[in-house]
Amino acid sequence: MAEEKISEAETKKEIKTNKGEEEKLIIPITPEKVNLLLDKTADFKKPKILIKRALKDLKQKEKKEEDEKEKRKKEEAEKKFEKGKEFFYAGNRKKAIEFFTQAIKLNPDDANFYGWRGIAYYEEGDFDKAIEDYDKAIEDFTKAIELNPDDAYSYYWRGKAYCFGKGDYDKAIEDFTKAIELNPDEPWSYFRRGEAYLGKGYYDKAIEDFTKAIELNPDELQFYFRRGEAYRFGKGDYDKAIEDLTKAIKLNPDDPWLYYLRGEAYFGEKDYDKAIEDFTKAIKLNPDVSWFYFRCGEAYLKKGKEFLYARNHEKAIEFFTQAIKLNPDNADFYWWRGIAYRGRAYRGRAHFGEAYFGKGDYDKAIEDFSKVIDLEPNKPWSYKWRGEAYFEKEDYDKAIEDFNKAIKLDPDDAYSYFWRGKAYFGKGEYDKAIEDFSKAIELNPDNADFYFWRGKAYYYGKKDYDKAIEDFKAFDQGRFGADFYFWRGKAYFGKGEYDKAIKDFSKAIEQRPLDGDLYYWRGKAYFGKGDYDKAIKDFPKYIKLKPYAGGYFYRGKVYLEKVSYDKAIEDFSKAIKINPDNAYFYHRRGVIVDFKGDYDKAIEDFSKVIDLKPDDPWLYFWRGEAYFGKGEYDKAIEDFNKAIELNPDNADFYFERGIVYYFGKGEYDKAIEDFTKVIDLKPDKPWSYGWRGEAYFEKEDYNKAIEDFSKAIELDPDNPEFYRNRGIAYELMGLYDKAQEDFQKAMELEEKKKK
Repeated sequence: MAEEKISEAETKKEIKTNKGEEEKLIIPITPEKVNLLLDKTADFKKPKILIKRALKDLKQKEKKEEDEKEKRKKEEAEKKFEKGKEFFYAGNRKKAIEFFTQAIKLNPDDANFYGWRGIAYYEEGDFDKAIEDYDKAIEDFTKAIELNPDDAYSYYWRGKAYCFGKGDYDKAIEDFTKAIELNPDEPWSYFRRGEAYLGKGYYDKAIEDFTKAIELNPDELQFYFRRGEAYRFGKGDYDKAIEDLTKAIKLNPDDPWLYYLRGEAYFGEKDYDKAIEDFTKAIKLNPDVSWFYFRCGEAYLKKGKEFLYARNHEKAIEFFTQAIKLNPDNADFYWWRGIAYRGRAYRGRAHFGEAYFGKGDYDKAIEDFSKVIDLEPNKPWSYKWRGEAYFEKEDYDKAIEDFNKAIKLDPDDAYSYFWRGKAYFGKGEYDKAIEDFSKAIELNPDNADFYFWRGKAYYYGKKDYDKAIEDFKAFDQGRFGADFYFWRGKAYFGKGEYDKAIKDFSKAIEQRPLDGDLYYWRGKAYFGKGDYDKAIKDFPKYIKLKPYAGGYFYRGKVYLEKVSYDKAIEDFSKAIKINPDNAYFYHRRGVIVDFKGDYDKAIEDFSKVIDLKPDDPWLYFWRGEAYFGKGEYDKAIEDFNKAIELNPDNADFYFERGIVYYFGKGEYDKAIEDFTKVIDLKPDKPWSYGWRGEAYFEKEDYNKAIEDFSKAIELDPDNPEFYRNRGIAYELMGLYDKAQEDFQKAMELEEKKKK
């Protein structure tokens, strides 16, 4: 049989089957393949039918091979996918992405691969690629839903892609709801819808879904964990959050994050001991998470502030330092350690607005705040807090410099103006301080601290007690009541309105009966009023509550006014023992012992005062008085000379030196010179003329003596001494009638005084 050859053109013709059907070859057939088939079937009479069957077999064979190849690719894709998941769960997102990508190349039709790669990109932080993959995942899940609209799984995963990849919570909720309709017994659909509600801030709906998930599967810790977070963040219900997180911990007691999150709930409830306990447990389970140490440090810091216990600040610093070691580029860690350094010597406060931080590690605080500024130079609060540390160091210029920067970065922050005002207050620049406090009040008119400090600036710096009283009224509310009465009382005291001051101090004592300062100031007000009996009752109460030098000193002053000199000296001595560097205490004791005639002790006290305050002329004056009383006239004159050198315009200094020259030295010319200087400075003082007249009398210059006595009488016509002295001068001049007239007048005035 001759060999039959088929041309290429014939292979493209339509072939009719026995059944009359027409069909076109759908796979490319080369002439070589067809001729090869004819060689094997040369005995057949119907080669075209044979060709069709042969082609069909070939097609099936190639399809089977293709299916096998595709199956192997899918199996390989699944292996890559599972490997990617292993890396994903191990925390190696980059490797996970690499394997998910390989899986997608092998099987680009599996939506799950895109979803997982999208999540990996998302958690890696490559948001653009994540969104690209989530879009692909959504596209594929949508196709799956079109093919099978009753597939709850596809709705569930598309919902996840919308929720976690795109942040489209509304579409996510719609898909999860559809998944729940199709499969109402699947807890994860409720759980994921709850997370979408959580993303929208619908906390009640989220809690409702988490609760349903728990009902369906009470052994899944994630359900408790997320419901606990909803209670904590959304509702502020820390008790329920703690309850849920405790259940989660029971399900997985080795998960450090569960302890951490429960610690956060305890922290929100201000149960800092339990928070510290949980944060510590988290650290034990995973010692490489900086945030665990940081929050534990914050808990210690909060606890330290609440209970005024410095050791808690030390512990806070310890934990902040460990957090910094693990993450040295986190500005928050340095900032909070700086806060801890600044306040670790915190002791509480005596009055509102007066926090006593003790020594404080301000240098270390400044170092930490400076590090924060290096990391984040545009954060105003970093400058503000560093400025506060400089303020505590009394480096007011650097503090002001930092507050200026803070204000430049945030000109609407009331606290930066407030602290700059305090720095100006510390420098004694009260006008600038008042300006800043006023600006702070303008920005935040409800902050009592701002009024308080402006009131202090008016009180201390300007002595404007009326404005101070107006500002202190900001405290006339709630827990600030006692402070309001206290500071307004001080302002009334400054005005000399002692009754009003006493009334305010008494109201403050009613509210705070264990505050010694209140008794101290009320005692001072009674003293100012001259009610020494009541004053003497308040100072012992102050001394009992606060055995400070001021209490003994003021009680000594009261005893002095009551002419109880020995008791006064005893109290001044106690004040000196407590505060041996207070010049005023020595001065007051020196005045009393001088008055009692104990000139040596007086000189000793005044000498001590002069050592402490060598530029105070009055101290030399008082020691000169003691030397005069002791009869050491040259030393007295030496001290009066020093007083005059320091203040040449004080008439009292010349007067006393003149007395020493007159009585002690008998140097009448020098006495006359000093009394004349007194008259030049204070021409209306009668005794200056009286004593100069006596000096002239001793010089037997009776005319000038009579002239001075007459001037003294003109200024003080009721003083019998002047008449008597002038009468003696008249008598020595032989003017007996005038002398008799003056003697008679002197006797009449003395009799009048006796009556």
